[in-house]
Amino acid sequence: MSMLADGIPRTGATPRFPRLFEPLTLGAVTVPNRIVMLPAGPSRAFDGSVPDDDIDYFEARARGGVGLIVVGGTTVHETSQLRSRPLREAYRRDHVRGFAKLAKTVHRQGTRIVGQLVHLGRESIGESDQPMWAPSAVRSPRTTQTPHAMTAAEIEELVECFAVSAVNLRDAGFDGVELHAAHGYLIAQFFSPAANRRDDEWGGPLANRTRFAERIVAAIRDRCGPEFVVGARISGVEELADGLDLPASVAIARRLAGTAGVDYLSVAIGTRGAYVKDMAVAGGVAVPLARAVRDATGVPVVASQRITHPTLAESILQAGDADLIGMARALIADPAWPAWARSGQLDRILPCVGLAQDCRQYNGAGGVTCAHNPSAGRESELLSPPAPASRPRRVVVVGGGPAGLEVARIAAGRGHDVVLFERETRLGGQVAVAALAPHRAEIEGVVSFRADALERLGVRVHLGVAAGEAEIRAARPDTVVLATGARLEPPDIDIDPAATVVDVATLLRGDPRALAGIRQAVVVDDGNGFWDTYSAAEYLAAGGVQVTIVTAGGQVARGIPFESAPPLLTRLRGAGVRHRVFTALAAIGAGEVTVYDPYELAATHWLQESTIPADLVVLVGPTVGDDRLAGELAAVTDDIRLVGDCLAPRRLTHAVLEGQRLARRL
Repeated sequence: MSMLADGIPRTGATPRFPRLFEPLTLGAVTVPNRIVMLPAGPSRAFDGSVPDDDIDYFEARARGGVGLIVVGGTTVHETSQLRSRPLREAYRRDHVRGFAKLAKTVHRQGTRIVGQLVHLGRESIGESDQPMWAPSAVRSPRTTQTPHAMTAAEIEELVECFAVSAVNLRDAGFDGVELHAAHGYLIAQFFSPAANRRDDEWGGPLANRTRFAERIVAAIRDRCGPEFVVGARISGVEELADGLDLPASVAIARRLAGTAGVDYLSVAIGTRGAYVKDMAVAGGVAVPLARAVRDATGVPVVASQRITHPTLAESILQAGDADLIGMARALIADPAWPAWARSGQLDRILPCVGLAQDCRQYNGAGGVTCAHNPSAGRESELLSPPAPASRPRRVVVVGGGPAGLEVARIAAGRGHDVVLFERETRLGGQVAVAALAPHRAEIEGVVSFRADALERLGVRVHLGVAAGEAEIRAARPDTVVLATGARLEPPDIDIDPAATVVDVATLLRGDPRALAGIRQAVVVDDGNGFWDTYSAAEYLAAGGVQVTIVTAGGQVARGIPFESAPPLLTRLRGAGVRHRVFTALAAIGAGEVTVYDPYELAATHWLQESTIPADLVVLVGPTVGDDRLAGELAAVTDDIRLVGDCLAPRRLTHAVLEGQRLARRL
């Protein structure tokens, strides 16, 4: 086996997953394997064009061995663009050159490419200067604006715009297009009786509700010819009370495959704000829907959503549930996923752990990244393997959380002699703690991937050692990297010595039997509204404890990723967890906490206090960087680096990114 210049394996051996790496013909186009990169791009456009950052992003996935790339976020009309113009504008002829550069780059790696054409309709994913267009003037429950009900002439205009956009992509060298008819966007709105209440030829019976999609396909076929691939992505189930269910979606799929004659169907689940599933959802959640559509239509079908492991992908194909495997976040986490799978080196795959966090950010937040893989969205800076160290040195890392693990992994890979100390008896820091919470176990993959790498690279790891000056001096370091995390800042309030008060780590690391006798608990959020607060609440509720979450702010779950929040809050509500907003902590007593409304105090200058029963109080933040060891080490070395929460408490994303950047500079 040989390696490409960027560290991706190249092998001519028979792959371990034969169906996954078998070619497939879609229309007149042969896809070299069954792995499809679903429409998830870096969202770094700012004028509707295709920036070089986007091209770098897609090139990395093509070079990693994916068979087909579907380029998402490609709109067909100005009424579906946002003010910041992050969506690529396929309808504009002056953008063809950028699309052509992208297609040529992807084709150079042997990968096929299609563009997903979308109009958002009544769904808004950001600020726009345009009114929303929709089949009917029915407001989406996910937006604040009522859309404009399109006239028949405007519907015809959009049919033409889809066709013009397809022509532009064909002229740019794309192999085809995919119609975005899923997730509650415009084409799906025509499908849905809840969104489409028209009584003309575009509404009512199924044949009328699918007419818009059928006319678009016909127009593209007429302009682009039979060799240009035309596919469609649909939601098998919309997961809404009045949304499309599987029988309705199967009927729609039959018309798309039969009357319209699409070359393939990509099957998803859910609508905007809920279709990206986090680690609380089992792998392959939409596979049964794909199977139903495949059985009903006979056209090639893409199965997708939470398919992250090659064994699962192969089993889906072997069972005949689908013809292709679609993945988005797995390829964000590791662009070389296909190459590692083909070579059989499954332990080298950087696994998607279902955070649904940084990969769900858009243009206004700086584009899509990955908490687990800092090179995602930063391909020009971090994708290439770190260069070998010009002067190998002894690097002592103190702290085995994500920042320390990443420093050790990259530094050892560059040839440095690395020693790591961790005071706990297992690696992982706060990530290891987070994995103990209900529905969060998969996040442990952040740790296990790096722990396996350290073993492979020969890093000496000392667990259960609270390294101080003596231990570090004995290791004879040239450089010391402190990744010692953060510590809780106790609140400046009265706390009764008889009260039971813990932090989240102590709670989750404890024996569940310790909850015996605890009937009521208060979890005090620090205002971030992040997973530590809600993991503590869910853990306690699972143990039969009545939980009240109090926060001084006015929002619930304000830091939880937007697609994780609804199912999380549904679980908590089902477990009887209560929320108290505008509630600040005044004191902790034996068996109760005293609280007040800070906004009422500010308005009236009168402190009106109340109490909440609490056998247990869980404090969540605030925290400060634990850099106390730095002062002790001045006599050991003058090269001391701080990284991650030790430098400033933030998120997993920052810890891993800083760890890699630091290790690349050593």
